[in-house]
Amino acid sequence: MPIPCCARATAVLVSVMLTVAVPAIAQEPARPTNPYSQRFMELFDTNHDGKVSLDEIEADQNRLFGAIDVNGDKALSIEEVRRRGRFLQMWRTTTVFDLLDTNGDGNLTINEINSPTARWFKRYDINGDGVMDVNELPDRKGWISGRDRR
Repeated sequence: MPIPCCARATAVLVSVMLTVAVPAIAQEPARPTNPYSQRFMELFDTNHDGKVSLDEIEADQNRLFGAIDVNGDKALSIEEVRRRGRFLQMWRTTTVFDLLDTNGDGNLTINEINSPTARWFKRYDINGDGVMDVNELPDRKGWISGRDRR
C-alpha cells in the first residue's frame, strides 16, 4: 500500500526538524549538579558558553582588585583590605592577605592575587584546553566527578 502524500511530507518535515534540533540539543552546555558549581558558573562564565576560562576569572579578580585599591597605586595594603569591611573580613581576608603577599612587602599586586588562581585553574582544567566546563569543576571538598584530587 503506497504512503499518502501528506504522510510523506510529514515524515520529511520531521526528519528535517530532527536534523536541525538534535545538534542544537547536543551542543547545549551541561548544567551544574551541585550548588557550588552552579554558583561558580553564574559568577565566572561571563560569555555564557558553558565554560570558564582563566581570562574570565582574572577579569573578575581585576575588577574587584580595582574596587579595593582605594588609592589607585596598583597594590592593596592591609588597610585597604580591612577598609572594605565585613564582606572581605567574612572571607578571612587578612589571613589570605598574608598568604598572598609572597614578597612580604605589606601590599598585594594583581600578579600576587592571580598566581594562585592560575595554579588552581591548571589543576582542574582536566583536558588542558584552557577552559573549564561543569564536568571539570570541583565541589566544595575539591573532588571532581568522582576523581581524586591531583
